[in-house]
Amino acid sequence: MGGHQPVRSASDDRGMDAANIGALLVVSFGGPESADDVEPFLLRVTGGRGVPAHRVAKVAERYRALGGVSPLNQANRALIERLRAQAVARGLGASVYLGNRNCEPFLGDVMARMREDGVRRASVFITSAFSSYSGCRQYRENLYDASAGHGIDLKVLPRFFDHTVLRDIWADRIVESWPTGNPVLVFVTHSLPTAMAKGLGPGGGYLPQHRHLARAVVAACSPRLAGPLPFRLAFQSRSGPPDQPWLEPDINEVVAQAAGDGHDSCVVAPIGFCAENLEIMWDLDVAAAQTAREHGVDFHRLALPQSDDRFPGMVWDLVRRYPRGHLCDPDCCPNPRGARPATGDAKRA
Repeated sequence: MGGHQPVRSASDDRGMDAANIGALLVVSFGGPESADDVEPFLLRVTGGRGVPAHRVAKVAERYRALGGVSPLNQANRALIERLRAQAVARGLGASVYLGNRNCEPFLGDVMARMREDGVRRASVFITSAFSSYSGCRQYRENLYDASAGHGIDLKVLPRFFDHTVLRDIWADRIVESWPTGNPVLVFVTHSLPTAMAKGLGPGGGYLPQHRHLARAVVAACSPRLAGPLPFRLAFQSRSGPPDQPWLEPDINEVVAQAAGDGHDSCVVAPIGFCAENLEIMWDLDVAAAQTAREHGVDFHRLALPQSDDRFPGMVWDLVRRYPRGHLCDPDCCPNPRGARPATGDAKRA
């Protein structure tokens, strides 16, 4: 990918040409729909990655303790319905589809359905705002595989960490929830191996993109809260062997440190995610909240942005601005297990 993208803003959708869109495909991670579906789901997620069986069993136990039903799937279904309603209202004539990596509806099945519906071209919105292998390139590899033989021209939309709608949703939620006393703002995202988080994607990749969004959100909040906000960036869901360096500090360490620094509450904004999922529920609502209680700190975890009424408008804004999609450098967010073709890769000169 090229250099950092300028901050984008949402605007109206006049000039959007339905003939050039064809359809909109929303692509997401997916989640289990029942306690019985937890193990099959996790095996799909970890397949081919050499994850020890005891690690899978531990995560499965946590998921079942939360009921085993991921809120992510319902959040995505709700997003699809809102996008469809807006497509009709705006006269776009575009069909809207949902395809998942790890649960039904699987991408391959959705591609077959799109082909049967006569779709020949589609804009693709991946529900991940940041550049990383798992959050961008792996989805594009999945799209390449799933679209084979279907003759559908897919235009992948860019990562949207710098979109002003995303910034404004987070800023509004922070301001509305900001407590009295001596609070601290904690931004949280998914940890990654440090080797996978450097120098990839626009703006320097995964970690710099999060820092960019965090600073933009704080700048939007500060005038409304009478001064600069103290904030920290923390990580959750670390996995992998103990000797492999991952992004730190962990959210639990940050909460404990906040208490040691005299803060009486933490406002936690999970900026690395767009919609609720079981990982957030366990790592934040269970584990980090318990750490906060043990240290006498109030814990305020904010809702995710995909539920905001402005989120679908941001998606349509990206479709309007990128009718031909956005091409990625083949070296952007590389596959750690070896090069594979991916939809949306730019051709080398």
